[in-house]
Amino acid sequence: MPHTRPRGAAVALLLLCAGAASAAPLSPDDAVRAALQHDPTLGHAEADLLAAKGALRAASGPRQNPRVEARAAGSYLEVEAVQPLSLTGEGFAASRSARAERDAAELSLGRARLETAARARLAWADAAVASGRARLSLQALDLATRLREATEARVAAGEAPVLDLRLAHLEEAKAAAGHLDARAQESDALRTLAQVTGLATGDVDAEGDPLDASPAVSPTEQAQAAGVRSDVAAADRRVEAARAAVGRERAAVFPAVELGAFYERDGDFTQVGPIVGVEVPLWQQNQGGVSSARAELLAAEREAEALRARAAAERVTSERSLAEMDRTSVVLGQGLADEAAEALASIDAGYRTGELDLLQTVLLRAEVVNGLDAILNARGAIAAARIDYLLASESDALIPGGAE
Repeated sequence: MPHTRPRGAAVALLLLCAGAASAAPLSPDDAVRAALQHDPTLGHAEADLLAAKGALRAASGPRQNPRVEARAAGSYLEVEAVQPLSLTGEGFAASRSARAERDAAELSLGRARLETAARARLAWADAAVASGRARLSLQALDLATRLREATEARVAAGEAPVLDLRLAHLEEAKAAAGHLDARAQESDALRTLAQVTGLATGDVDAEGDPLDASPAVSPTEQAQAAGVRSDVAAADRRVEAARAAVGRERAAVFPAVELGAFYERDGDFTQVGPIVGVEVPLWQQNQGGVSSARAELLAAEREAEALRARAAAERVTSERSLAEMDRTSVVLGQGLADEAAEALASIDAGYRTGELDLLQTVLLRAEVVNGLDAILNARGAIAAARIDYLLASESDALIPGGAE
């Protein structure tokens, strides 16, 4: 009777798989909704918008507070009230700059929401692929275990050499190692999904077709994707803000004019009159402020040009990839999984009846399992291509209805 090794490791693996599959399923739309509530990057964009709104309120009012001075000594009393006023348009330029910054922050927040939704969908697709590969590796382990058991029976009956049993043991060990590796990759993918969504790892389970991560892209949506992206529009508004800031610094060369009144009393003597003051900029003409503002404008213009070029490249390349993926998706239907299951059953039956030897059985099973793995990875790649296109074209389909 040939020696048989303990099956405790296989039992432990099955228990591990049962525990890993206990989490509640998480749909791609649910992942997006959770990410929109917990993504720290989105929180930074919201904070930037709040700060920009505050800066606009500050720039819309008087830029300088009034000054009141009072002096008293015995019967002497003097009071001055002065309001500095800029007559060079500095306040208007500052308001235009702050308003453009506010608009840029609003546009950036809209872009950040789409990017968060895309990250959540990509993380879900990656987790779905990893979970599918883990289930596939478990199936491969089960096939290897049944192959080893069948080989044991054939060796015991004298229908196969002991070498076949040793090879079957090695095949089962290789399948167990592959399953452990697949489970580790699944754990990493689920942790990434948990980080993106802000949910506990035990509350996320992305079992399903990776293609479910991406909304379908219709030809009509592709034809309509020609507007200016919000990140490009935000960069243009920052250029406007920087240009207005240059005007503000130029206007600040001439200090504010001081207008006010004074009241003076010294015993029986009383005097009231206006105050007018102006500072003449002979030596300091705000050279540093103007130079810094010009440098900021140049940087903003370069950044806008680079972003515009990147956006155009992303749109062209994503359209090209999407078209290629859509042509490929025709041969990746879900029905192939049923065909693969029938093929595996036929291979198993062929080995048990003696029509196939061990080597043929192992090679044929590996071809089927590798084919299923390739299909799973390809469907994940198609989902990623669709998400990339939707983000490049800023499609609202990335964000499900009801998401805040």
